[in-house]
Amino acid sequence: MALIWLYSESIWLALLPLALYPTVHLLSYTGTKVIPAFAPTADLPTPAPVANSSAPLGGCPNVQSSFSESIVTFVIRNYDNLMDVICKLEIMLWAMVLSVRCC
Repeated sequence: MALIWLYSESIWLALLPLALYPTVHLLSYTGTKVIPAFAPTADLPTPAPVANSSAPLGGCPNVQSSFSESIVTFVIRNYDNLMDVICKLEIMLWAMVLSVRCC
């Protein structure tokens, strides 16, 4: 599909799904990996490992910064809607390609 749009006039329409999809995953990665790595939470004393504990790191809670939590919450809340928009854009683009090439 990329080659078809490369040689047509409507190349900017094909960039919409290609811009939205990585943006969603970039936000998700930033909220779960990058921000917690560069902005660690407050130094909490590490408790001694508890026998028969199913919690990671001996019962330490996984505390994230509020900014990181807000990004992750936004992605979780809007992921299905964003993927729906991306799918509809791709179907619309295919319909445009087929209508231009068939007629």
